[in-house]
Amino acid sequence: MDFLAELDGGTLKAELLAFLDCEDIEVDSMEDFKEKFIEYIEEDFSYGDCE
Repeated sequence: MDFLAELDGGTLKAELLAFLDCEDIEVDSMEDFKEKFIEYIEEDFSYGDCE
């Protein structure tokens, strides 16, 4: 989760908006949201050269 602190605000906002736009992701709690959001970003970044 440390990598989230390293993301700039624009990137984090774009990732959050894209995550919230996904209709196939269901969130049951705040902890569930955190886990799925982090997984979403890690998967998204795995497609490019970003770390």
